[in-house]
Amino acid sequence: MIKEENLPENYELVKLGDVLSSITNGTTSTQNEEDNGYRVTRIETIANGEIDLKRTNFVELNKEKYDKFKLNEGDILFSHINSTKHIGKTAIYHSEMGTLIHGMNLLRLVPKKEIISPKFLLYLLKNKKTRAFYQTRCKRAVNQSSLDQKTIKKFEFILPPLKTQQKIVEILEKAEKLKEWRAETDVLTNEYLKSLFLEMFGHTGINPKKWPLMKATDICSKEKNAIKAGPFGSSLKKEFYVEKGYKIYGQEQVIKDDLSYGNYYIPEEIYKKLQNCKIKEGDILISLVGSYGKISIVPKEFEPGIINPRLMKISLNQKIVSPLFFRFLLNSDGIKKKIEHVSHGGTMNIINVKIIKQLDFPIPPIQLQNQFAEIVQNVEQLKEEQKQSKAQIDNLFNALMQKAFKGELTC
Repeated sequence: MIKEENLPENYELVKLGDVLSSITNGTTSTQNEEDNGYRVTRIETIANGEIDLKRTNFVELNKEKYDKFKLNEGDILFSHINSTKHIGKTAIYHSEMGTLIHGMNLLRLVPKKEIISPKFLLYLLKNKKTRAFYQTRCKRAVNQSSLDQKTIKKFEFILPPLKTQQKIVEILEKAEKLKEWRAETDVLTNEYLKSLFLEMFGHTGINPKKWPLMKATDICSKEKNAIKAGPFGSSLKKEFYVEKGYKIYGQEQVIKDDLSYGNYYIPEEIYKKLQNCKIKEGDILISLVGSYGKISIVPKEFEPGIINPRLMKISLNQKIVSPLFFRFLLNSDGIKKKIEHVSHGGTMNIINVKIIKQLDFPIPPIQLQNQFAEIVQNVEQLKEEQKQSKAQIDNLFNALMQKAFKGELTC
């Protein structure tokens, strides 16, 4: 509970409704996708926390409705009908975006600019505590939740003087810029490795360097079950799971590329029955269902365990193929095209052992692969440092946000 007597000088305790000149619904006029009329927002328009003009439709309006629903500089769109985790999502409109009409299923919040900065309000609404306030008070149905305007207006917060708000916004914008730079660096790092792979080995679909073509069965280890999908569901029922034992690896680990994640285990007697699905250091783990390209390499340190039915493992002959090289090979455009062809032009949402065994892989000399792998390891170390840097920047930004809206970030 916020107490007014504890507030800094000239700060006020207000409700959201006190700082809005209006909060309104959008037009219900029929939308179209044929560029007829003006751009109009949809619920998806602010899905990423900012206005995405690619996720808009069009609407034809007369002058009266145009004037009523046209967004103005500093207007804030608010998601009040959505799944619970998306309730309270916001985005701000800027005039350089061009004419944009306020559509249905989003509320328009118009700040009183003489007492509150629209950008300050936007940061306030994006704050975790604000989002939690609304998400815990929305009315929940089977597939969607909703907030009424009365509840939205009730949110209570500390309002600094306008000049202080503007300084707080400047600080938060600088911190947010750091986050953007960090994200751009991560993207550039990944692009560098893709470019290096292409430079060293050529396009894997064309194979301009004429590397020998080999089947998966030629490059995997000679042990039994070197290429293996997880067990049938009947062999790995949830009723077999225990709190501690041998780990079950699934899509969640591969998607995160973190084998330490998750806590599903089976007892030793079940593990022994499913030995053909166990993993070892250097194995390639591939997600079988969902977007192709989710691949992990089993690291040196891992919990003994097996893959579940949604994964495939490939144990490579590392005298022929480096696991790091093979991971990039599988993710290359040329191999993806081959998989699409073998799967008869499908959407590549599913891959299986049969498809992998049909492919021809261009395999360069192991010495060249190892040179690439060494560079990858150095870059991965850099990425780990970047990850720590990102966490520090995120913590800084969140701390600044909390201080700003507690009245502790005085300027």
